[in-house]
Amino acid sequence: MTDQLSLIVCQNFRSEAAAVIQSAGCADARVVAFPATCSRPAAGADSIGRLARLCAAQGAEVVALGGHCLRRLADDHRTAPAAAGVRVVALARCLELAAAAPLVDAQIAAGAYLLTPGWLSRWRRYMAEWGFDQGTAREFFAETTRKLVLLDTGVNGDSETHLRELADFLALPYEVIPVGLSLLRQQIFSIPGVIQWTAEHPERRASGVGWPVVEGCGAGKSAPACFDCARPTTPCSAQHATAQHASACGTA
Repeated sequence: MTDQLSLIVCQNFRSEAAAVIQSAGCADARVVAFPATCSRPAAGADSIGRLARLCAAQGAEVVALGGHCLRRLADDHRTAPAAAGVRVVALARCLELAAAAPLVDAQIAAGAYLLTPGWLSRWRRYMAEWGFDQGTAREFFAETTRKLVLLDTGVNGDSETHLRELADFLALPYEVIPVGLSLLRQQIFSIPGVIQWTAEHPERRASGVGWPVVEGCGAGKSAPACFDCARPTTPCSAQHATAQHASACGTA
């Protein structure tokens, strides 16, 4: 097994994954985030797969953790030769990274629209991407939603403010369920690839040594990386400078 480990997650769970890994204290590892593809999982699958393969090509043991957006990647990697060095864990729903399935099921049955801190921090962008103004958004959500529920992992101190803003925008009641990070911590450290990596490199779990956080595209917290090349460079090299890519990386 390689000396490096890359944990690939959706940008909406980047902060949670980074907090879990940093609390464990692991060196020679990084959290790599890909843009959320909730409304276009098929289109996002190719890009996520490319990112995973490129991380592996750089010599890292790669673990991709998420929900339905990783389903096709998981299917492809069960038989593909390119699966070497890449492990994909695709849950039924990404919400189960924050809360157990019975809680998620119960809230949905009660008419809740479940939210996470990462999604909430971008809610205005998502409304725009879905083509909603306030009137059409209220009409749409009123058909199926009785309340907004934040599954609060505790990673963003502004989450409740974002929740109130969204609730006002949609004219819906809201509530907060504190869930913390224990479930995600259990999930990450029960993945065979992570278990094996930490077992083979116990010295990389020294207290106080955190994982660098790498954004999928654009500037990261400590080591910016490009979504297409997964390399910690800013801006991305000219070989990746397509119009779409340059715009995403902020180099256009």
